[in-house]
Amino acid sequence: MPERFDAVQGLRAWAMLLVFSFHWNRFLDARWPNAVSAAFLSIGGWGTNLFLCVAGCFLHRSLARRPTRYLDFLQKRFRRLYPVYAFILTLVLGIDTLSGAGRTGLSGHWSDFALLASNYLLLPALLQDRLILDVSWTLAYIAGFTLLAPALTAALRPLPQSWRIAASASLWLLSLCASLSWHLFSPRVTLLAAGICVWESLHDRHRWLLVLSLSGLALAAGAHPNVAVVPSLLLAVLAGPHSLRTLLSCRLLQCLGDRSYSFYLCHGFPLLAAARYLFPRLDLWQAMALSPLVLAAALAFSETVYRAIELPFRARRVPAIPQPRLSVLPSIQPREASS
Repeated sequence: MPERFDAVQGLRAWAMLLVFSFHWNRFLDARWPNAVSAAFLSIGGWGTNLFLCVAGCFLHRSLARRPTRYLDFLQKRFRRLYPVYAFILTLVLGIDTLSGAGRTGLSGHWSDFALLASNYLLLPALLQDRLILDVSWTLAYIAGFTLLAPALTAALRPLPQSWRIAASASLWLLSLCASLSWHLFSPRVTLLAAGICVWESLHDRHRWLLVLSLSGLALAAGAHPNVAVVPSLLLAVLAGPHSLRTLLSCRLLQCLGDRSYSFYLCHGFPLLAAARYLFPRLDLWQAMALSPLVLAAALAFSETVYRAIELPFRARRVPAIPQPRLSVLPSIQPREASS
């Protein structure tokens, strides 16, 4: 297996653009209902679902390839995810307080402390509480999965390959059925488990048959296509045509993909500003023509956050657990042993 999957960064870039287009057209359709925005809204969820499946796949991959102490792993993931989230959440609260928009739902009572604590601890999505930052539900489930991922990977690691594939496939389908039957969480969250299945099946020669069959079973169980088909799309990027991987590995998409997390949390600011201050002065077609400028503003803001917040916190690496070395027999020469 390659050390780095550049095409996945390109996939993150496309997921980022899908998220932006969905939210932008949601603002347009709310003010001017139209067929173009409705078409974009009909593919809603694909971008976020790709992020979830990729997160599950590569969290599992990193733990399987490079065992890390549990607390060190959590510390690394905390530095990777939380500082940007905390900064954006604080910025949202500050702007809302200064502008008096009232979008955060704060009432000025003591109950606000519980709401703020819940949001800073990423609990609203799990407790069905009010979200101050709309996109934080995704981050909350990724954080929950991060707590469980080391145990899942440790349980799968000693098993033979065929058993690991069967166990990960069962985990995906069982979690999906539980979600559809008991409504404990969104079916989209099960894509984190589907990512594990995609990675384990990647090593099998029957991977296409396996993942496509699982996607078909998910559709038969009642899952939405943007949940059932996403694992197959991820497999196509990881093991599909070389031309597809080359296309997704271009420099521009690599750059965008590396900044996709900051963009995911930041892109709402230019959208809200355009909807509040520009839409009242424009008609539908003028607002549609404005979309490249809003996207450019979102990219510029996310670049600032990426360089000022995300990069400094994720630069430090956590050392891996030292692996035991095989003893060298006395009869083997040092040069031969090192080779």
